[in-house]
This record gives sequence, structure tokens and C-alpha cells, in this order.
Amino acid sequence: MTHRISILAPFLAICLTACHHPGAPAHPDLGGPTTAGASPQAAVPLSTKEILKLLLANGGVSLKVDASCAGVGSDVSDATIGDYLSGLLAYQSQRSGQNWIEVTCEPQPASAPIRFWKCSVVFHRINGEERGGWGVTFLVDAPTRTVLRDSFRCTGAG
Repeated sequence: MTHRISILAPFLAICLTACHHPGAPAHPDLGGPTTAGASPQAAVPLSTKEILKLLLANGGVSLKVDASCAGVGSDVSDATIGDYLSGLLAYQSQRSGQNWIEVTCEPQPASAPIRFWKCSVVFHRINGEERGGWGVTFLVDAPTRTVLRDSFRCTGAG
């Protein structure tokens, strides 16, 4: 889901949450119980600004968080998500070619009640034959709007 907010989304989330069974089993893909009576705020998509703010606030997360982040930095001394992002942003500062940032969040699970938002921030670059997109994915707890720091994964292809 990109950031198109439907007026019906919060209403639908409230209706579906009210029908949820408190004893429902854990969601198999997320390793935890769904939240009975989740707040209506949980169903409201995060704005692009909120996603980027959360990402920047978690720049201290170690690149050792996941094997996908091993060696992704632009310098051998890069040790954190913030170091990795700084390198990507520095690369984006080149005036040649085309650069853009893709920011998305998808509800997890896809049906209400939403427990997490899986967010993705990808820095894209095209310059002649050079084409690539590098970034991160991470989970945001829907009711509290906080990042699960151990959920960071580094993405990229070029």
C-alpha cells in the first residue's frame, strides 16, 4: 500500500476489530498473537514523513541485526543502519543520472486487526547502464507506532 488514505479504512478497521475473537490463535507469519481490540489508530497508514522519521531515529541499530546487512556499508567501518543510510544518501547526491526514494508500508497481517506495518525505504539510482535500488525493510508496531529494532533487513540489487 502506498500512501493513499481511504476515509473508510479507519471505520473498516473498527468494525473488523470489534468482530475479532480474543482467543484467536497467533498469526503464524508474525510469531505472536493478534491484538484483540486494537486501537483504530493501528489501521491508519503511516505517512512517508513518519516512516522516514522512524528510520532515522533507529539509525543506531547494528548492521549485525541480520545477515542481509553484512557488508552493505559504503565503508568497511560502517557498523550501523545510520552508517549504511548515510552512504546511500551520499551516493544519491551525485548530480548525474536519476535518483529517487521509494517509501511504502504494508499492513501485517493484510486483514484487520493490523498488528504491524512492514515498511520499506529504497534509494533508487539510474545513470546510463547503472541501475539499482538499495535500502531497508523493518516492522512498526501498529498500535504504538514503534519500530521493532530486530526486524531490520537490508535490501538491494544493482
